[in-house]
Amino acid sequence: MLILVGTVISTFGYVLGDMLGSPRALFGMANNRMLPQPLTYVHPVFRTPVNAILTHALIVAILAVTGSFERLIIAANLAILTVYLLSCVAVIQLQRKDIRREGQPFKLIGGPIIPIAAIVFAVWLASHAEAQEFAAVGIAFVVACAIYFLMRKGARPAEE
Repeated sequence: MLILVGTVISTFGYVLGDMLGSPRALFGMANNRMLPQPLTYVHPVFRTPVNAILTHALIVAILAVTGSFERLIIAANLAILTVYLLSCVAVIQLQRKDIRREGQPFKLIGGPIIPIAAIVFAVWLASHAEAQEFAAVGIAFVVACAIYFLMRKGARPAEE
């Protein structure tokens, strides 16, 4: 019973934290015209991105109702591993191309050894997932890419 209560409290805390951060990512992407503009609406009194919050809550509710807790956790971890892996690839590319904003950039000792080791570790962790979890993440990726390309196609060129 103690473990069950601890799990419920932990899960509730995670969901509350997620509801604070994730809708702001939707809001930011909509501000950059990568998602539909209605997600940029800010409540006039509470100053919160209400449409982004409601959209995120709807997506989470649909996922929670349609999948088992175990499958959702594995799919979420797989999605996070994908972002982690892509970040590691970006580190390699940014250092290879010597991309910098200002001043001297941070240089990793050993060059790409650390990001490559992290990529190998992420792939090893992901290899323990089942085909259904990969399919769920793949579907989410395809939907995200479709939305991105539709938004990009519909975006007006920047005014000069």
